[in-house]
Amino acid sequence: MKKKQIYFSSGGGKLRKMTLIMKMTVIFLLCANLVMATESFGQEKYSFSLNRVTLEEALNQILQNSGYYIVYTVNDIRKIADVSLNMEQVTIEQALDRVLSLNGLKYTVSENAIVIAKDASAVKNLQSEQMKVQGTVRDEKGLPLPGASVYLKAENTLGVTTDIGGHFEFKVPAGLKGKVVLVISFIGMETVEFPLDGREHYEISMKPEITSLDDVLITGYQTISRERATGAFDIVDKRQLEKPASDLSSRLIGTTAGVQATLTEDGKASLEIRGRSSLNANAQPLIVVDGFPVEGGFETINPNDVESVSILKDAAAASIWGARSGNGVIVVTTRKAAKGDKLNVAFNTFLRFRQKIDLDYANPTAASADQIRYEEMIFGKYGVALNEGIFSEDDVAGKCYTWAQIALNEARLGNISEDTKRLRLQELQETDYKDDVYKHLLRNPFLQQYNLSVSGGGERVGVMTSLLYEKDKTHYIGTQDEKYMLNMRMNSDICKWLKLDISGMFQYVKKQNNGAVLHASDENDIAISDLSPYEHLTNRDGSYTHIVRDYYLPAMERLVGNGFPYSDWFYNPLQEIRSRDRSTKDIKARFQAALTLKLWEGLNFSSSLQYEIFNSKRRDLYKEDSWVVKNPVNYYTEYNDATGVVGKSAYPTGQFLDQYTSEMQGYTFRNQVNFNRTFRRHDFNVVLGTELRHRRTTSYTSPRVYGYNDETLTSKLFPNGTGKLAIKDLFGNTITVDDYASTFTFNTDRFFSLYGNAAYTFDNKYTISGSVRTDASNFITDDPKYRYAPFWSVGGMWNLGQESFMSDYLFIDWLRLRLTYGYNGNVDTSTSFKPLVSIGSVENVYKHEITGSIASFGNPELRWEKVGSVDIGIDYSFWGGKLAGKLDYYRKYSKDLIATISISSANGTTSQKLNNAEMLNSGIELEVGSQLDIIGKDIQWYGNVNYAYNLNRIERLFVTDNSAKTYLRGDFKEGENASTIYAWHYAGVNKDGIPCVEEGSSPDGLRPMNTVYDNTSDATGWLRSQGVKVAPHIMGLTTGFKVYNFDLSLIVTGKFGHKFKRSSFNYPTMGTTGTSKIWVHKDVSKLLDGDKAMPPLLTDTEDSNQMYYDSYYTDAMDYLYHNANHIRFQELNLTWHIPEVWLQKIGFRTAAVYGQINNLGLITANKYKNDPEFPEGTVKPERSFIVGVKFNF
Repeated sequence: MKKKQIYFSSGGGKLRKMTLIMKMTVIFLLCANLVMATESFGQEKYSFSLNRVTLEEALNQILQNSGYYIVYTVNDIRKIADVSLNMEQVTIEQALDRVLSLNGLKYTVSENAIVIAKDASAVKNLQSEQMKVQGTVRDEKGLPLPGASVYLKAENTLGVTTDIGGHFEFKVPAGLKGKVVLVISFIGMETVEFPLDGREHYEISMKPEITSLDDVLITGYQTISRERATGAFDIVDKRQLEKPASDLSSRLIGTTAGVQATLTEDGKASLEIRGRSSLNANAQPLIVVDGFPVEGGFETINPNDVESVSILKDAAAASIWGARSGNGVIVVTTRKAAKGDKLNVAFNTFLRFRQKIDLDYANPTAASADQIRYEEMIFGKYGVALNEGIFSEDDVAGKCYTWAQIALNEARLGNISEDTKRLRLQELQETDYKDDVYKHLLRNPFLQQYNLSVSGGGERVGVMTSLLYEKDKTHYIGTQDEKYMLNMRMNSDICKWLKLDISGMFQYVKKQNNGAVLHASDENDIAISDLSPYEHLTNRDGSYTHIVRDYYLPAMERLVGNGFPYSDWFYNPLQEIRSRDRSTKDIKARFQAALTLKLWEGLNFSSSLQYEIFNSKRRDLYKEDSWVVKNPVNYYTEYNDATGVVGKSAYPTGQFLDQYTSEMQGYTFRNQVNFNRTFRRHDFNVVLGTELRHRRTTSYTSPRVYGYNDETLTSKLFPNGTGKLAIKDLFGNTITVDDYASTFTFNTDRFFSLYGNAAYTFDNKYTISGSVRTDASNFITDDPKYRYAPFWSVGGMWNLGQESFMSDYLFIDWLRLRLTYGYNGNVDTSTSFKPLVSIGSVENVYKHEITGSIASFGNPELRWEKVGSVDIGIDYSFWGGKLAGKLDYYRKYSKDLIATISISSANGTTSQKLNNAEMLNSGIELEVGSQLDIIGKDIQWYGNVNYAYNLNRIERLFVTDNSAKTYLRGDFKEGENASTIYAWHYAGVNKDGIPCVEEGSSPDGLRPMNTVYDNTSDATGWLRSQGVKVAPHIMGLTTGFKVYNFDLSLIVTGKFGHKFKRSSFNYPTMGTTGTSKIWVHKDVSKLLDGDKAMPPLLTDTEDSNQMYYDSYYTDAMDYLYHNANHIRFQELNLTWHIPEVWLQKIGFRTAAVYGQINNLGLITANKYKNDPEFPEGTVKPERSFIVGVKFNF
């Protein structure tokens, strides 16, 4: 094969003479070989796809395999604009005719020489018979599409690409009017065809493709063509991003292989990519928005503004993010306005309705009659009568009897008759707490969202602004969130070589938290589960009932008449909701700016800055009717039981006020050089940069303000002062008010980074890539060998489908092989490379001065956790996208993980956090998708299924404590999965009547339950692994139909191979310890009926400790663990796109009405009808319904 050469002339001097001689020679040869010239190219056929390249480059591509020489004069082609060529299965002669004739050129051929010259007749025709073709290309929302290809179907060489405003303009021969078709194509969009009918302006709207074949990968630092990316990544389907959502995380559920979502009750998701990479560090992926990692996660992103989401999985894709990329990276790109675009206004609103909490599932308490049966039984065996006349903390405050137990006790004391007791118990049996809870504490959740965006621009400037308002009323009356979010983005071409991008986000969120909760997390919470099944909230006249809390109520009823500060010393959840005003106000702001300087073609320098400030203020006001106020004021009051005299209280009467403030300020400053250039068959993409990141957090907790008045903004003094003055409480205990001090915290994180990334592609077939990054920080060791240790990656990609030997396989759209290896990192800020001392906020009661304690003994070699990753993958698409997908195998090995390990007690402690653990994650990921045109573009079907398997194992972890408590509380163990769960097997009772668990090493194979939970014995002999609680197998299915103007889609997810623990009878005691009344599980009926599937059964022993042992250990019985396999019908969406012919009459560009149902149903593998992700006893996401409308004009 001869090497192709190009000779050219400037048109003068000796070179001109040489050219003239050559032309004469060629003419002579042409005359001598006229017949042969017509066949000189051969009849081989080729396909060409060139977009806006120079004529010289186009000729090179056409003739690269022909062996011909080209002769031309520079003046002949100097002013010819870039050309495009899209032709399939044509000869070289046909391609040359097409690319030259429409540009006023002709050619002649002789042997190996091709002479190109002006065609005078063609030039005349082109100048005299031209027709202008112009228009604007937009997406379905009316936003301009820059870079779209516009060309004539029959004349593929004639065309242009749209500018930044989506505009195009070019001239064509007038004779083509009505004879050819105008074709518009864009990456990720369905190709559009229009007849060239001579109209003055074409308004073209494009819709997204079902499966995008040539998307680009946005890593946050650079944009890479998908076909040249070596790493493992996924780009979320744009259709999915456009569905209604309050939080972007919910749009990612089930869409990507290897991304496991853990849902909350309100449908939000926390995400885990390719398994757990760290034992203690934050397991969430890094969130990047418009090139910068952000604080606040998905909550600071308006889901309506999102243009694209890329999920970076392996080292080649994510390692450039260094020490924070070990869990993967999610890159979010927001929408921007195009310069030169007309004003575009878009509005989107939806309402979401959800069902009420199912109390039978969320709070599986016993029926009133069953609980009373159980209480009568245990009271008769273990109950000790309370004499309300004995006021000791042990006898009164320490025993919180339910109303049923009170009736039993009062009858035993003789304060009420047996008939009265029976009547009271009968009344309680006929009462169901759920009626009042549904009426006064719960509601149907309701969310409303409104989003308005306005965009437009001038010749050099594009501006987009969006405003979102959202109000979310939760399950609980008195609890709701309101959110306002403003986003602004401006991009400007200051001049040809200088570009400025500015964006800002401002968010204000007000949260009201006055309502109840299912389970209490602190003493001020109003917990529904604290109610006995026979307690109701209001009397028949609407007055508040007395709900048992903390004390033996008959004693309290007698006390309150003796002159205590508050005569109403009783608790009622409904009264509590109405007597508090708890709110949190969050202000979050983010500012981003980037200045890009074009230094040379393909080479630019950018300097960018991000500044974030988050401020949170919590204010909890408790009014005087609140239990939070009444109880401490009365309790901390001196009282003489013998005389009934009430003394001073430690606290003044009045409202209580708690206040907390926190603030985060941070900035990221980056300087970066980008080089992206193509030299014929050589493509280069290089990034070099430096980054400085600083983050400071502060918090301030105000001491509680007592005796406060919110109207006058005043507070009272302590009746007895605040020093060390000792006073007596209700039960005669000595107390002091010594915690009246503020608490402050301060933390600073600093990073300095150097990074680089380079990729080289040859002939669009072979790509190699590499990246390196070093992160220095103030919270890792200052030893240079650790502080500056780099993260790096290498990768390669072979575009097998582009090889000539694959050309006969016409069904292949693309076929790419990938291989990558490298290291990412994780950040664990829970320890320090130096010893940490925690300073107390108040003086020590003995030393009378501020004291401190050792919080951490330090890790002198504290360094980044490292995650080594290898990935082998294949991407494919066949038959025009009718079958497409990918297959990946990965192996992630985490080392230098921070873990609490056992050390010699000579160090002053027996354990310390050190970089000492190692963990393995390996697995496969599979994605298969398809799209079919059933009736053209009018009726289409698409589908995508993804599957992933992950194997996790802790390879190294030195811990000597193998007691039962370490296994049951979830401590990590070497050689096991990080989510392994343990339990013991019930083995009946021994000869002494004590319930036992199975133990293989004991003589009789039994171990008494009251000895299995000590802190010293090795529990490996009687604990059994039950499996893992995190699913190793996950899948997602997305499928849908487009039928004319209707789109119907369905998302199904599945998780397999793991276990969950269901709730069961809990063996509650009589209230002999603590200040909370008993809660009895609904399975008590089975136990009372002697169901042998409920071990351990109650025995006849009089040892009251049996109940204590049973309640302590039975929660970890193996029979409570079940198969957690399930398939969840996640989402069903129906959208109607209103026909454009209707919209044109009212001036709208697009409009749609949509509806969506979430949590349609569940298929499980357990017989208890439990949702494995939300077992009975928790609040599971209820079915929700969404209706909405969106339009733009």
